[in-house]
Amino acid sequence: MFIFEKGSINSRINILYFLDSLCETCLIVKSHSKSDSSRATNANGLYVELVTRDLNRIIDLIVPEGRQGLPNLVSTKQILENWRSKRYIDPQRIDDIFSFLDSRPNIASSNTAESSKHAPSP
Repeated sequence: MFIFEKGSINSRINILYFLDSLCETCLIVKSHSKSDSSRATNANGLYVELVTRDLNRIIDLIVPEGRQGLPNLVSTKQILENWRSKRYIDPQRIDDIFSFLDSRPNIASSNTAESSKHAPSP
């Protein structure tokens, strides 16, 4: 989490792309593992479990509230949608994250509303 906190907003979304690739690779390896090596199978799913455990904090750091998080919002939602469709993470958990992101004040629409307030009347 230290990297997320200290990194730029651009580096944070890049880390999410890395986590996406890591989870996908882990699950591919897990599905190709032989059933007799259950220890290796469990280890390959460990990264997905860790991401799932810390998902709320990860998303909060990648898409901080306010204007600063707007550049990462669309890409984050695309990755989460991919995780939901491929079932990397429980779809209900992803729905909860979408609700969390959608419940935040929409900076873009509030700026538009403020601009229209200050615009001269015809």
